[in-house]
Amino acid sequence: MQVFIIRSNGECHELKDEDKPIKELIKSDQCYIITDDDDRVVYLWKGNESPVRHKFIGATASQKMRGNLGLNYSLLSVDE
Repeated sequence: MQVFIIRSNGECHELKDEDKPIKELIKSDQCYIITDDDDRVVYLWKGNESPVRHKFIGATASQKMRGNLGLNYSLLSVDE
């Protein structure tokens, strides 16, 4: 699995920390894209405290990432 934080300008940056589980990497005031290559799923994880603008940008970025990975990936939106 890969975890990407979504910046307010629409860029996605991968978070890399092999020692921590995903739940310790994500924060309630952010939106993240999580890709699962085994199940072919792109998740848009939206924190409870994330601004509406970040959620909108995340929806656009997750669609773009799904397109880059392939249309055989499904896209799921997950609220914290």
